Amino acid sequence: MKVKLFFATEIHDGFVRPGGRARKWEQQMNEWLSENSQARVLYVHQTVTGFLTKKWLISVWYEEGAA
Repeated sequence: MKVKLFFATEIHDGFVRPGGRARKWEQQMNEWLSENSQARVLYVHQTVTGFLTKKWLISVWYEEGAA
């Protein structure tokens, strides 16, 4: 089993602004999934930390070559 991490910090007023970092982050994840189409995703977990500046982490747990 392997893990891929996606991390973002650009958050304002408690929300990721539409059209900003959220869309770039979404694009990055979709590109990774397209490039790794043989990966079998087993588990996805989201974590949010921080007070004034929130930090988001999404971990994707997967197996290679198991599409």
